[in-house]
Amino acid sequence: KHSLAKSITVSLHRKGNDLTLSVRDTGVGFQESALLHKGLGLRSMRYRANAIGGTFENKPHPEGGTLVRCSVTLR
Repeated sequence: KHSLAKSITVSLHRKGNDLTLSVRDTGVGFQESALLHKGLGLRSMRYRANAIGGTFENKPHPEGGTLVRCSVTLR
C-alpha cells in the first residue's frame, strides 16, 4: 500500500535448520528516517520475529524497492 509497488516477490528458503522468509517489492523504497516512525507495522513484525527467536530486517533493496526478511532457526 505505502510503497506504490507494481509487483512483489515472496520467497521461503530453508538451509539446514535456518528458515528465511523474504518479501521484496519494486516500490518507491523508504527513507531511513521512516524507521523511527511511531507506527505499529514494522515494530509489530520485529517484535513477533524476536518472540520466536528470529531476526527481522527491513532495508532498501540495492536494485530499488524494499526488502523485508525474517529468519528463524528451526528446532
